[in-house]
Amino acid sequence: MQGKGVSAGTRAFLGGVLLLAAMWGASTHAIHHWRRKGAMTPIEAQAMDMDLPAPYGTAPVELAPVRRGRIAQTVRYAGQAVGYVEAEVNARVEGIVKGVHVYVGEAVRPGQLLAHLDVTRSAPQTAERRAALHVAERGVAVAQGEQRQAQAVAAEAHAEAGMRQAALEAARAELEGARLSQARAQATLEAWQAQAIEVEAQLQAAQAGREYWQQELARTQKLLSGGAVTLEEYQRTLATARNAEAQVRQAEARQMQVQAQIRVAQAERQQAEAMVRAAQARVQETGAELRAHLAHVQAAQAGAVTAREKLTQARANVVQARAALTEARVIQGYSKIRAQTQGVVTQRVVSPGTLVSPGQTLLRIAQIAPIRLQAHVAEADLSRIRVGSRVRVFVRDSTRPPVQAHVTSIAPAVDPVARTGVVEAVVPNHDRRFLPGQFVTLEVTLEEKAEALYVPLRALRHRTPATGRVLSTHPGTTVWVAEPVSGEPHRYTVREVAVRVGLRDGDTIEVLSGLSAGQKVVVVGQDFLHDGDTVHDRTAPLPSPAGTQVPAGSSRTGRPVPPSGSPAVYTCPMHPEVNRQSPGDCPKCQMKLVRTRKAGRP
Repeated sequence: MQGKGVSAGTRAFLGGVLLLAAMWGASTHAIHHWRRKGAMTPIEAQAMDMDLPAPYGTAPVELAPVRRGRIAQTVRYAGQAVGYVEAEVNARVEGIVKGVHVYVGEAVRPGQLLAHLDVTRSAPQTAERRAALHVAERGVAVAQGEQRQAQAVAAEAHAEAGMRQAALEAARAELEGARLSQARAQATLEAWQAQAIEVEAQLQAAQAGREYWQQELARTQKLLSGGAVTLEEYQRTLATARNAEAQVRQAEARQMQVQAQIRVAQAERQQAEAMVRAAQARVQETGAELRAHLAHVQAAQAGAVTAREKLTQARANVVQARAALTEARVIQGYSKIRAQTQGVVTQRVVSPGTLVSPGQTLLRIAQIAPIRLQAHVAEADLSRIRVGSRVRVFVRDSTRPPVQAHVTSIAPAVDPVARTGVVEAVVPNHDRRFLPGQFVTLEVTLEEKAEALYVPLRALRHRTPATGRVLSTHPGTTVWVAEPVSGEPHRYTVREVAVRVGLRDGDTIEVLSGLSAGQKVVVVGQDFLHDGDTVHDRTAPLPSPAGTQVPAGSSRTGRPVPPSGSPAVYTCPMHPEVNRQSPGDCPKCQMKLVRTRKAGRP
């Protein structure tokens, strides 16, 4: 069983190899025998030089000058016309429509009579409200009398409180004076007590001196008796002892005087303390009386406030009753419905004989001169539009030129679902060119420059420069600049120039750098150009290149060319059987045909 399995696998492998060999042989046979004469094989097409030089002569192109002038970038949005003022004429009271005096399409002016109603049922209500007004006015008179009485009571209470306040201030002043007297008495007592201490010290010093000199006098007497001292020395000692005794008596007298002053100061302090207690009692008594009168003042003021509120309420009742009466009278005037604005009647909602209620719509009026033109602009463009931006308004299926206008308002909010905002332009519309609800197209100028370099949009070519990465994210923009060949009219040498572009205005685009005014750029035929190629403007006649000597086997660009009589052939790399005498796309795969040459072919 195992040997059979290996044999079957080998047979399958050999069968596959034989099948591939058969397919390769069939393909080779088809390429060599069925291929149209002169056609390239796929390998030849892949190895073909994709950058063969152009034959001798000049490539036909179209040129356009680099101009300087005004350029503007615009966007277009569909919109609609909206009445400048759209108003609904409503019934303000209940009644039966007796007549409607305007019709659809008729122009109306402010104050014009539009319709009138039958409102006879409002007459009894007017009489009732007139009586209510009379009652309210009588209530005002009563409230005024109560307010005057409450104000008199409040004034009397306030005066009594003022008297008690003055008495309290006097009692407080008396208390303050008593406290000052008490403080002075205390200070005097403390001063005499301090002096008493000083006098006591002086007395003790004098007594010590007296005792010393008495002892010294006794010692001197003994010495005098023994003849040790002279009589003169004894007398000096005796005088000093007597002086010390006098000082002691003087200190004792001073001590008695100070003690007497202390007793006087103590008496004065006690008298001041009694005065303070009496003044405090009067302050407390006067304060209690003042609080009682203040409470009476508050009660009187509360009564005055209540009376004033009653008067205010009574006056409010009068205003309310007068307003109700005015309303009843106005209702009589609401029977005639007049236009509040100028416009055109766009709809009649009711007919005569219809019973209508307040708020029910009778007519619709729209002001169409001026009229508002609105468009919902995408959020990305909304930020670049400003009030005052130029707008051109187009009407569908109209041969008349667009209307010039300016943006008058921009919505301050964006629709969170549609991500759009409303941009509005107001136009006079005196000729009634726009009607409410009509579709229009608004072309809004996003940005414009008065002096800008610009070229046709067709002149731009976008190339992706090599960056060393897998995918470049920095595409470059270039144009082919045509510089005139000296002495050869309508012939130019081309070179590729990198440019930086700005605003786009339809088929033209602003050039910010790379070009200057007056230069010419290639707008048609630049697909297969190379730097240094010679071209001519096919919109101008090509002069004969008489007298021009070109070496055999070379072009004006210095590149070798095939022998004379070898025209260019354009072939599809994927379908070699497709050959053309002019550039284009392959009808089978839509790939661009590649330029090649076949020597000796007609």
